[in-house]
Amino acid sequence: MAIGAVWVVAVILLAPLCAGEIRVSKVRMDSSQTIVLDNFGFTQRGHLEMTMRDASYKGPKELDPSRMGFFLSTLDDLSKVLYGITCALDTTLVKPLFTFNNLQNNTVNISYQDFDANQYTIAFANCNRETYVSMDVTTAAYNLEGGGNGTKDYLSVGETELPKLYFCMYLIYLVLSGIWISVVVKRRATAYRIHVLMIALVCLKALSLICEGEEKSSISRTGTAPAWNVSVYILSSLEGIMFFTVIFLIGTGWSFLKPYFEGNDKRFLMGVITLQVIANTIAFGIDQSLPWSENWDFGKVMFWFVDVICCMVVLCPILSYNMNLDAASHIDAKAKLDLKLYIIGLFGYLFLTRAVLYLPAFFISYQDAWTNILIGELVTLWFYVFTGYKLQPVENSPCSEDEEPALKMDGDIEL
Repeated sequence: MAIGAVWVVAVILLAPLCAGEIRVSKVRMDSSQTIVLDNFGFTQRGHLEMTMRDASYKGPKELDPSRMGFFLSTLDDLSKVLYGITCALDTTLVKPLFTFNNLQNNTVNISYQDFDANQYTIAFANCNRETYVSMDVTTAAYNLEGGGNGTKDYLSVGETELPKLYFCMYLIYLVLSGIWISVVVKRRATAYRIHVLMIALVCLKALSLICEGEEKSSISRTGTAPAWNVSVYILSSLEGIMFFTVIFLIGTGWSFLKPYFEGNDKRFLMGVITLQVIANTIAFGIDQSLPWSENWDFGKVMFWFVDVICCMVVLCPILSYNMNLDAASHIDAKAKLDLKLYIIGLFGYLFLTRAVLYLPAFFISYQDAWTNILIGELVTLWFYVFTGYKLQPVENSPCSEDEEPALKMDGDIEL
């Protein structure tokens, strides 16, 4: 029962993140009672096409092929299936698709379209004990849009707004990057290297958003987006590394409050970058794993754990520097106040994005799943604007008199 509860919570939390693309799932010698393949929000004009190839199984001689098969289940019914039913194929709560009795040359092709408008989980049930199953399964879930025969939309209901959302956010960050470049150039006499890094961060964020938008648009039209998947992964990884690097440098006052980089700061920064590389590697592994498999569940937990550890590694030196800030007589009161307010805003942002933003998933319907991503993007946008406003180049520099703006220095500040 506890395992079933964990599964349902995982599905509810992570269903909005599942793309309805054409998915190829490779199962190898798996004895799990239930294998989840995909999650998709269908309209009444929804279609599901499935192809299973190279199917094989190994188990006791008396095993029954009709006790192994695929089914559809709504999220509400999935909890009941996982809680108290020995075999999902024995209940009327699910929509059976086909069993291994339908195998012809170890292959099955089906098309299913008898859908009510709802969010369905596509899963495989193995009701034979000690039976190991291997197969390659291709699922193509889509909804027909428009009149007549309609056009195929491979994005789940609740995700169809994402291409427009990402494109709008891209335009906003593009404008912000232009404004920030203009501010830094106009006030270059008091601009520092950290301001240049902030330009790079905003540009990376904009590029990441437009690639995500193109990826979702390509999936909507064709069901696949291999090239865009790679671009999104690379840019998201670079953005994550740059983001934590920038907030670490800002929080420890590098460049604009102190013209040097201490040994401990270097070690902490290298730790942050290493953790981000590990987190990105785990994220890539999650994408390559079967949804809700043992490796997938472990990867999700490890990704969250590494991300939290990364936040802690960033915050420790920032808090230490902030505690010693009052004793620094060469820094004026306004600069101290701005940095303290920034650190408060940083705490709020990390708390919202690492904890609070998971809660709306319990209350938002599958049709409005995109609003959860919208909330996250708006919180991130607020933090970027807040950071730029608090740390913009000013005429009265907070640095001591013997320091020079970083854009005018000739390389004596080293990372």
